[in-house]
Amino acid sequence: MDKSLTDRYLHMKILADLIFDGEEVLKGPHSIVVEDGVFVSVTAISPEQGESSASTPEYDFDYSGKFIMPGLIDCHSHPAIVEEDYQMVSLRMGEGEKALLAMHRMREMLLHGWTTIRVAGDPGQSFPSFEAREYFKKYSVSGPTVVGAGHYISVTGGGGDLNQVHNCHVMRMTSNSGGFDGAIADGPIEMRKAVRNEIKRGTM
Repeated sequence: MDKSLTDRYLHMKILADLIFDGEEVLKGPHSIVVEDGVFVSVTAISPEQGESSASTPEYDFDYSGKFIMPGLIDCHSHPAIVEEDYQMVSLRMGEGEKALLAMHRMREMLLHGWTTIRVAGDPGQSFPSFEAREYFKKYSVSGPTVVGAGHYISVTGGGGDLNQVHNCHVMRMTSNSGGFDGAIADGPIEMRKAVRNEIKRGTM
């Protein structure tokens, strides 16, 4: 089949013999049809049909002997955080490095079956996970679907404040400026501004 790379994965027909559809395991030859990036059908076929079709252009992929299942969803992820002492590590990292780290970790997660990632906030002045998401989209690079929050929001002294850094002057993120950890918002007015800023930058 003469297809572009994008169209190849949006419209395809797969031969498989071991499938978990989210409810049960299906064994034996099956035909899986994908249209516009959506799985539209999983149909059992006879062993004879499977053997005769595997070597013909009817199927784009032959996954016989492999396990097929829906993509996994990580509901709480921090792609730009890799160490326990993340605040101090984040202070030493550049913003570009954080974006590259988030991109690398997301690609690794995709290869392990995680097709959707819900980001629960990243440290830094920028939005590393969202920058990775835009890179995937703009340059047609394989990556997971990315949703969630750019930064976590907390009060002064809360979980998103730089509590591990004492007696030194460092920039914190407020509702209007960038900092090295989460967004700091004290009171309803600051909270509304912080939320609006996060939504403006891509939180969903």
